[in-house]
Amino acid sequence: MPKYTSTGDAGGALFVDPGEYEFIVHEAEEQLSKAGNEMIKLTLRIQPQNTTVFDYLVFSEKNAWKIDSFLASLGGEIAEGKEIDVQPAMLKGRSGRAQFTTEEYEGRKSNKVGAYLQAGDAAEPEPLTPQPEEATIPFK
Repeated sequence: MPKYTSTGDAGGALFVDPGEYEFIVHEAEEQLSKAGNEMIKLTLRIQPQNTTVFDYLVFSEKNAWKIDSFLASLGGEIAEGKEIDVQPAMLKGRSGRAQFTTEEYEGRKSNKVGAYLQAGDAAEPEPLTPQPEEATIPFK
């Protein structure tokens, strides 16, 4: 029978040291914020550790800067005054880069997004289009 020595911490989440890391958008789900604004809940996976971090894009005038910053980190084209229809399907599976911080709450450390970092100097920004659903791909 397998044996191990308990740490006494049943909910210990993995975290990374503060710094710049690549991430992959694992999930993107439409929700409503507490104030009733449209919102997308992001489940990000920090690479290569695969640490999970949640972040929220709240669609309000005062939060447009964060959405711009997030989309730019994915390599999306951002232009002042341009209306962009952001759908969760267009985000899932995309990768970007961000500055992650570490916070401690009740003795447990977790990561938070400190800032999304603009994608490197690519020749041309990628158009943000929906990614194919895994269910529609018969073989990988």
